[in-house]
Amino acid sequence: SFIVCTGVSRKQDSPDINNVYKTICDLTEKCYYLDCFKEFNSGVFTSYYFESHYSANGYSIMASLFDYKLKQVMANNVEDFKYINEVDN
Repeated sequence: SFIVCTGVSRKQDSPDINNVYKTICDLTEKCYYLDCFKEFNSGVFTSYYFESHYSANGYSIMASLFDYKLKQVMANNVEDFKYINEVDN
């Protein structure tokens, strides 16, 4: 099975914590880090962030971002994902 880490999105010390996740993924087979920190702290996400959670639209944008980032990981690791099929719903 695969492990996908997305890290911590909005805490002040998140870059340091996220480096730990990145290192774990570098050292672990079939473990991938989706680096979304920059996007989570950009205008689009900050405008949909309230009281420690995103609005429904914010979570929808997050799902689209994860989909995009995961497709990047799959494209950059073709051999690891060659037996995985995408399904459009």
